Amino acid sequence: VIRAAQFDMIFYIVCALFLLNAFTTEAAAYERCLDEAPPEYCDDMFQSDLCAAPRYRELAEKLCKETCGFCRG
Repeated sequence: VIRAAQFDMIFYIVCALFLLNAFTTEAAAYERCLDEAPPEYCDDMFQSDLCAAPRYRELAEKLCKETCGFCRG
């Protein structure tokens, strides 16, 4: 049998975990968008119009997010 005090404590713990989860999920959404490749590589890719080229798009999204404009927001 769970007493009222025990129920209150469990309720507060569940609420705290819920809030913690909400804040950590939101923080991950605001992750900085940076290029993983050297600047010269991404600049060449952008200037050669390869960012949107079907053959190179996946590579551009992974390595040159910022330079090629794949950042959200």
